[in-house]
Amino acid sequence: QLKVSAPVWCATPRFAAVLAGYRERCPEVLIDMHLENRKVDLAADGYDLALRATQEPSPALIARPLCRVPFFLAGTPAYLKRMGGAPEVPADLAKLGAIVPSYVNLDNLALKGPGGRMFPLRLAPAMRSDDTTLTLHAVHADMGIAFMPLWLIDDDIAQGRLVRLLPEFEATPVTLFAVYTSRQYMSPKLRTFIDFLGERLGLDAPPNAPFRGKVMQARLQS
Repeated sequence: QLKVSAPVWCATPRFAAVLAGYRERCPEVLIDMHLENRKVDLAADGYDLALRATQEPSPALIARPLCRVPFFLAGTPAYLKRMGGAPEVPADLAKLGAIVPSYVNLDNLALKGPGGRMFPLRLAPAMRSDDTTLTLHAVHADMGIAFMPLWLIDDDIAQGRLVRLLPEFEATPVTLFAVYTSRQYMSPKLRTFIDFLGERLGLDAPPNAPFRGKVMQARLQS
């Protein structure tokens, strides 16, 4: 049994396909997935592995980068029409309601615009939530806009159910890391799972693999 902690936004058909692929390769391993948007204590809570999207992983843990995860600001066409149209500059976002993560400090948010110029991000919270799935449902219910990972909203954007806002501006990118406590006692189940995620999510993934992404060039040896 392999106990894994991961963000709530991993609950997508594409990530399920990744897990199914690992199950096909290693059927003797039972994956015990726990989805939550908090940093678990791996040792105290008995986790073998955590998937964490961050800019700086904890120096106390072994961290292997898997892929970059873009976060897009999005809202429904109906909500944007009701609020007078899509924002044209970051300052316009303050006129819209936003569903914001309860674990994020809004004072530290910024967007990078053309030429690399940084713009402070001022959001007017309509609701706070620690659950990304609820945030997505609230956006679909025309409650407001939200930053959400592309993994969760790519189909909605492609089908026109959601509109990406300010596409010429970028949020600070985060990297999805596989983090664990010790390289010395790395079990075969943990090694095979991390290697499989690296294949499917990283540079070595085949073109049709789910989440074929761009990973940091410097990989930490596991």
